[in-house]
Amino acid sequence: MRNRILVFEDYTATVDRLKSNALFMVDTAIGKICLVKVEGQLCFFKDSCPHLSVPFSQSGICNSFGEVVCKEHGHRYSLHTGNEVEGRRESLAIIPFEIVENQLFLLL
Repeated sequence: MRNRILVFEDYTATVDRLKSNALFMVDTAIGKICLVKVEGQLCFFKDSCPHLSVPFSQSGICNSFGEVVCKEHGHRYSLHTGNEVEGRRESLAIIPFEIVENQLFLLL
């Protein structure tokens, strides 16, 4: 069974306020996690580019193609699959989550 970490106590109110394709940081019990709302869906991943561990919070942007881009070296990762778009690097680990009674939990 996976560990659950509570991220939002009121999922609906929080998600409604999030701007699409903007990178947000969420402090959790396991450290900073990045959050992006893409095409109405949420995506969570560690605040660390798989290429050189550069924090996305310092050098990441999200584009209109549903990708997070590390500005340090230009590597692009799909927020749908986690794959590096050009296949040059290992994938970005997308963190699964679940919503229970309007609370959002990361599943680790």
